[in-house]
Amino acid sequence: MIVTVSGPGLKSKSGAFNAENLLERADRRKGGAMRKLTNDLSSETERILTKSETFTVDTMKSCTRAIFQWSRSKSKSGAFNAEKLLERVIEEEDANNEAAHASTAIYNMVISAWAASGAEGSACRVEVLLERMKERSGKVRNAAKPDTISYNAVIDAWRKTKERGAAERAEQLLLQMPKPDVVSFNILIDAWSNCQETNTASKVERAEKVLAMMQQQVQQGNKAAEPNTITFNSLMKLWAKSGEEDAAERAENFLMYMIAAHNDGDVTFKPDSISFTTAIDAWSKSNHDDAGARAEHILALMQDLYDQQGHHHFKPTVAAFNAAINTWSNSKFKGKLAQAEDLLRKMESLRLKPDSSTYNMLIDMWTKSGRTDAAQGATNILHRMEASFARGNHYAKPDSFSFNSVINAWSRSTERGAPQQAQNVLLRMERQHKNGNAAVVPDTITFNVVLATWANTHDPNAFHNAEAIVRRMEQRFQAGILPSQPDTITYTSLIRAYATSGDKTAMQKITTTLHMMIDLEKNGSTVVHLDTKCYNIIIDALARSRGTDRAQKAYNILQVMENKYQNGDLHAKPDLVSYNTVMKAFASSNALEGAQRANDILTRLESLANDGNSHLKPDEFSYNTAIAAWSRHRANGSAQKAHEVLQRMINLHKNGVIDTNPNTSCFNAVISGWARSGEQNAPEMATKILHQMESLHLSGNTHVKPDTISYSSVIDAFAKSNARGAANECELLLERMESENQQGNSSVAVDTTAFNTVITAIARSREPFKARKAHSIFHRMNEKYQNGDKRVKPDVFTLNAVLNACAFTRGDAMDREDALQIALSIQDIIQEAPHIKLDHISYGTLMKACTNLMKPSNERDNMVKDVFRKCCDEGKVSNLVMKELKYSLSPRYLKELLADSSGITSKFSLSNLPQEWSCNVRERRNSFTAPHKRNS
Repeated sequence: MIVTVSGPGLKSKSGAFNAENLLERADRRKGGAMRKLTNDLSSETERILTKSETFTVDTMKSCTRAIFQWSRSKSKSGAFNAEKLLERVIEEEDANNEAAHASTAIYNMVISAWAASGAEGSACRVEVLLERMKERSGKVRNAAKPDTISYNAVIDAWRKTKERGAAERAEQLLLQMPKPDVVSFNILIDAWSNCQETNTASKVERAEKVLAMMQQQVQQGNKAAEPNTITFNSLMKLWAKSGEEDAAERAENFLMYMIAAHNDGDVTFKPDSISFTTAIDAWSKSNHDDAGARAEHILALMQDLYDQQGHHHFKPTVAAFNAAINTWSNSKFKGKLAQAEDLLRKMESLRLKPDSSTYNMLIDMWTKSGRTDAAQGATNILHRMEASFARGNHYAKPDSFSFNSVINAWSRSTERGAPQQAQNVLLRMERQHKNGNAAVVPDTITFNVVLATWANTHDPNAFHNAEAIVRRMEQRFQAGILPSQPDTITYTSLIRAYATSGDKTAMQKITTTLHMMIDLEKNGSTVVHLDTKCYNIIIDALARSRGTDRAQKAYNILQVMENKYQNGDLHAKPDLVSYNTVMKAFASSNALEGAQRANDILTRLESLANDGNSHLKPDEFSYNTAIAAWSRHRANGSAQKAHEVLQRMINLHKNGVIDTNPNTSCFNAVISGWARSGEQNAPEMATKILHQMESLHLSGNTHVKPDTISYSSVIDAFAKSNARGAANECELLLERMESENQQGNSSVAVDTTAFNTVITAIARSREPFKARKAHSIFHRMNEKYQNGDKRVKPDVFTLNAVLNACAFTRGDAMDREDALQIALSIQDIIQEAPHIKLDHISYGTLMKACTNLMKPSNERDNMVKDVFRKCCDEGKVSNLVMKELKYSLSPRYLKELLADSSGITSKFSLSNLPQEWSCNVRERRNSFTAPHKRNS
């Protein structure tokens, strides 16, 4: 009777051998010929087992042949039938049929059949067969005795099983062997290597004990147990996988031992390409700084041995070079990319054929290199790969990884044209796939990366390209190319492309895409799901788009999320990012209402968090956004609102309600709000907040420390006020900043803005000799710059502030004369700071200084004319300059001056004046009429 086995891929048929699995495999590999062979084997097995005829010598031969063929099937059914045939032979042998003999070889074939079957419990089954063989050899005359092959086959069965304790059982069997050979020990080492329940360190320890057992056996005279190349290769692999700190060195030591033994004439230890590759691989898995160099050293040693001895075992292989390249890939060495490319050139010089792995590793290294030319470098390697394949190197066939890695490189690139380059690679992928390269399949992820690359650029045409990609994905999917089905990421990337386009229709396109996604989800799409992350992207896209109602649109999406979540859709649960993004949208609005709406959302977050929604507890961004929203407006009460938010934040943190501790940025925003407000008490409030910051810092609050912005903003608050003594306060604050910095406070650094603000405050003040003060501060500033402090570089704004202080000096005659002399020494000032170039404001202010500080006279007129002519020569004539000229000269002198210069005698306009007069001014050209009155 033929044994029938049910199992994976097998169908039970009572009374007949099930060969479907074998037949299917046969059809795939060798077609009808293999099917016929399997059918013949089934028929022969059935004939022997049915006992339809006498068991003869020919039957024994047929039985042996059938057992051999079933043992090669590597299937559970084959092992069962081989064992049944063995039982038939034993039955005849027990009946004293001299034609039947269950030899050791037959037992070994059946044991091997079970060991190769992969069937559950096969190791226990072969051990039972081994014990039965041992038992019969002690009872039955001439019965087969287990030999080394028998034990090795049983040990191998335990090696292949995933049962607990398999390695221990394999070792116990080896210890029972009268004379184990090197194969026995090698299988045991492999068994420990495959052991699931033992950690790697223990595996290495047990495997090295096996090596010690082998050496002991050899010392006791068992030369068959002499370790060989496979032994050491297995130990090296185990060390390479171990992750131990000295693993690479131990693996290399084994290799060096093998080389030394081989050089001493021991042929059993001849290292092969696997030995060298394994040692290199061990270094690739290590964290040693010199791993790349050590790997290359081994590769060079391999080449030297080959050059010296010419044996093919030493010939460097593609696998060895790949292992060395992989070592460089894992290295932290800065020059690793050059080293890896050098190995590729060496491979080509040795006429080795780099394979896909070689090129893919190099592409990946370029992609992750962080270099500005990373994308182009990855592209160049892909071109080399394609060229190698085109020349007949079929091992270098580009695959999806190759193309996807290059696309990823372009997606990370900041080079101009990166999105188009990524798209070009995608088009090449599509062509390759269309031309029959099954290894290259652009899937949804591929398309999405290219789409995201377009979405991340500010190219105004980006969204057109993004739309084209999405259409192509939809067309491919409709044509049955499943891997390219558009999903949630596809459409959200398209929405981001719309948002960054700046197009007038962007908001409408975003809304249309959102509704389409909603429809797809409602219709049961398995790949489009509107979850929190998706909604947040849409909110952010709307917030970034053009349109006065963009904040309201973003808020509407937030309401949709809230409603869906309240109705049971847990995937649409709004998170803090959702609320913060809408807050940011309102805060960036120019309308004061936007600040109020941002503040309302913050209040709501505080309420929701208080009700137990800890995930909605406002964070630093929330409070900073609300503070910034109020601070950016000049309306009465806005600065106070920002101040109130800050104080609320301080109190809530103090009482443990929120985790966020107000930091320097929060305080600075409020100070800036007061400075911007122009309110009468602004300097007082800004100073109060600065003192509060100082007090908190001194009390140990490391989150708050006044910095450059803090002091500069307070200076700005005083500079913009009309309060008596404001300029003096600005000077004191500037001196304090300088003192703090000199005492080692790196957070406070006096910069150009601080100096300019103080000079501006002095210029606006009514203090006597303010021109002299402004000029003195300019000299101090320039001296610091000349001494190496590049943060205080005087600029044209500095110069204009000094000129402004001169022009608006209102003191006695001596004060005015001093101011005039400073203004007229402008060329001397520029010589002190030659990097400063006068602009049209400089010339206009200089004219105003002449007008305000001098009495009407020919001298004043001539001085103004000189300034104007200099202004014309430098192409700095602007509406401001012409306005000051109008008020500085009488109508008669103005007409004469312009007529002499341009020939115009009636209506004057910048458009009528010589173009070279204003070629260096960016200002709208407004016309003006020559005045009839002179400002005296």
